[in-house]
Amino acid sequence: MKTPTILIPVLQDDYRVFAAAARLVRKERGADAPDAVALIQFQLKLRTPGGIAKDYLDCIGDHAARRRVKVRIRRATSETRPIRLGGRMQPLKSVRVPRDPSRN
Repeated sequence: MKTPTILIPVLQDDYRVFAAAARLVRKERGADAPDAVALIQFQLKLRTPGGIAKDYLDCIGDHAARRRVKVRIRRATSETRPIRLGGRMQPLKSVRVPRDPSRN
């Protein structure tokens, strides 16, 4: 499925915040630092509907409604499930199936 491209209007004051953030990142990262548009895109990526709703409700101060919003958490895939040793879960160790078994 092709990802749609949409235009989102950003107020000049809000854009200045991202431009200032880009300058701060550029001081640390140098030439490979993202620009303001890349930072805006980063803020929009990998967000869940529940997370966006909770952030909005936090900003407007409706904490009771925020607690009612359910956030779904993805279940671990078979590649990242924790190892079970002796009946106890070991949360820091995980099993990852190699993509190419010949590289073991």
